[in-house]
Amino acid sequence: MQHRLRRPRPKLGDDGLATAGRALGLEGKWDLGVSAFTGKVSTGGSATERASASFGQGTTVVSPLAMAAATAGVARGQWQQPTILTDPAPAAKAAPGPELNAGSAEALRTMMREVVTSGTGSALKDVPGEPVYGKTGTAEFDNNPANTHAWWVGWQGDIAFAVFVEKGGDSGASSVPVAEKFLRGLA
Repeated sequence: MQHRLRRPRPKLGDDGLATAGRALGLEGKWDLGVSAFTGKVSTGGSATERASASFGQGTTVVSPLAMAAATAGVARGQWQQPTILTDPAPAAKAAPGPELNAGSAEALRTMMREVVTSGTGSALKDVPGEPVYGKTGTAEFDNNPANTHAWWVGWQGDIAFAVFVEKGGDSGASSVPVAEKFLRGLA
């Protein structure tokens, strides 16, 4: 997903993006009782490739489930394997991830709330219930940068979720309305 944080690479270092992604469950070994793709995070590469990855245009690949779980990790300050109700139940859950740096997690929460109060997710600011937090994003899917999938990841209270709209283009116009309908349906 593309985002507007354009200068994180110097602080992240060469493998910081991968380290942060793994702390949020990406590339993890999950036992959900069903097959699930937990993501693949960009690592190494040239300086240009690392810079591209830092703003969402690298080779990182994720699934909506992986992003919902990562978003829940930001909300609670620590990643925990999601639970999918299956019969039979999975043998064992993955161990919780490390606690996130408290300052970093709080900064993410603040920024994700601002996306709703005054940014691309503002259609969600008056959804009934607890405050909504989230982030829009786009993912290019071929050699034409205009061709993008649309994302919204967020949470309200103890419910974290991800919306992915294939070939959705502008996230504010495609994925955010889906999230709004979902949240209003829960109210």
